[in-house]
Amino acid sequence: MNESFKNTDRKILLLGCAMAFLLALLPLSHTQGIRFGLLLLGLCCISWRQMGSMRWAWPLVIWLGFACTTLIWSASPDLSKRALWLDGLLPIIAFVLVYQASQSKPAWLELGFIAGMLLLSAIIVYGKTRGVPLTVNDKFDAGPGYWYPGAGTASTVLVYLLPLGFYLSDQPRKKSKFIGISFIAIATVAATFTGNRFFWIAALASLFCYILLASSYSFKRMLCILLVVCAVGSIGVRLANTQRGAVNLERGLSYTAVRDARPQIWAFWLDRVKNRPWLGKGLGTLTPVTGEIITPENRLFIKLAHAHNYWLNVVLQSGLAGLILVITAYISVMREFLRHFSSARREVAAGLAVLVAMLAKNFTDDFMHGATVMLFWSCLGYWLAQAKHKSLNDQQTPVTPASAQ
Repeated sequence: MNESFKNTDRKILLLGCAMAFLLALLPLSHTQGIRFGLLLLGLCCISWRQMGSMRWAWPLVIWLGFACTTLIWSASPDLSKRALWLDGLLPIIAFVLVYQASQSKPAWLELGFIAGMLLLSAIIVYGKTRGVPLTVNDKFDAGPGYWYPGAGTASTVLVYLLPLGFYLSDQPRKKSKFIGISFIAIATVAATFTGNRFFWIAALASLFCYILLASSYSFKRMLCILLVVCAVGSIGVRLANTQRGAVNLERGLSYTAVRDARPQIWAFWLDRVKNRPWLGKGLGTLTPVTGEIITPENRLFIKLAHAHNYWLNVVLQSGLAGLILVITAYISVMREFLRHFSSARREVAAGLAVLVAMLAKNFTDDFMHGATVMLFWSCLGYWLAQAKHKSLNDQQTPVTPASAQ
């Protein structure tokens, strides 16, 4: 029986490493069948392994149960079924799978995330520097740039992976520091080439969260990291300007508040919440559009299809009841992180930095669907496993008389 468990652990580890690589290398629409197969195999392995109690995960299960019931009143059952599978069930399976795999050999998963980030960055920079033409969907239409998932998705992937660079640069070994700083530099350069201005807001929010929680960071280190990010960003902007007009990062929040269409979009969809405030219109980013009559007044908003705000989309799709369950699930995961805070500050800081990055990046759009939401939950599973592993190691370390004194 022990041998069968060892074999199962080995399978989970291999599946988790493959998932880490595929999740970071986007777009995953070209590897959809492989991803689904890996997730189903991983679910079978986890069930066979008879994993221990995860009481903190019950809010996730309850939310999934509620999400299933939304099919009863969904305005578009077909869209809701797809969203339930892609945006609900698969991300949670990926979360648990990576959580289990990370407890064996986390370095392998680190390599998977790093390799995926490097490939995605290479695709972004290649397409921009070679001047490969874009399609109407902001995707390159030739060569390796064909794999480019678009500015919003690419920058979201990079900002979810960025805490790994913070964590590695905070390690005592020089090799890890070098890898971490290089990781941050490459990711920020690639994000600059995407031209997505909200990446910087999410990246800085994530960085401040990590610095605040990881006490090992001194003020000088914080200042150095900020200077590196700003320097690399400015250099990247200058390089990008030579390829695609002016990329003005100063347009950030002030531009959004004055000229960007998002405030109008939020007002339009917020007004639609009152139609079905408690249960929503059903899962799926495009489900709230179902039944809307196109008029000259709302043509722009229907054309843009969704609310461009994660929390507003949650209310539109699953109502206030769904919003409460989603918030409860996040709080439960955050509490589980904080339970290991005293003995695993860096790991907890990195995990919560991912959560902060998600909140900041999805305030002006909604990337919590498809491959990006799977990557988000996988990153949370990875860091939670690292925090738990570090906490258990500290508890099992014997206290010598000298250290007790």
